[in-house]
Amino acid sequence: MEMGELIKESETPYLIVHFPDFYGPYVENGQINYTLRQMVADKKAGFIGRHNIAREHIYTPDGAKAMVELSMHEAAYGQHWNIPAADVIAGEEIIDIAKSITGYSKRVFTITKTLIRFLGVFNKQMREFAEMQYLNEDPVVLDGRKYEENIGSIPKTPFHEGLKESIASYQR
Repeated sequence: MEMGELIKESETPYLIVHFPDFYGPYVENGQINYTLRQMVADKKAGFIGRHNIAREHIYTPDGAKAMVELSMHEAAYGQHWNIPAADVIAGEEIIDIAKSITGYSKRVFTITKTLIRFLGVFNKQMREFAEMQYLNEDPVVLDGRKYEENIGSIPKTPFHEGLKESIASYQR
């Protein structure tokens, strides 16, 4: 039986919340954070997926605030909710913003699905990560209208600000 079905059959109040990929201070396994850590360390940096595809990435504090707000509304329980990011952004834009903040001047290479699959031969986590790479090829953009109509506005930190805070956390 799937986890979702087990939760629904239990007596426990639940929320099922869908988020885009997270980025932000202290995000250890986020795709953007991998790139940012390399840039801050002035090492050869790689970006996962094609640089020209616009995708959603949600700033962790925004996701946390939205989840807490949801949890405070009894009518929200027992439902599915989408929490979208501030907007979509292409990898090349993320790289440009991060370079302007860090002063990083090296080229950022592309980490392809093939490379991730190869690494999966040696690392189970990378093997599982490879299965999710369809999101880098055909991005899903979440619709937050239900949240906005029933709960209120979704916290949306502009990318420049979120990236600046993320980079600052690695510089400390």
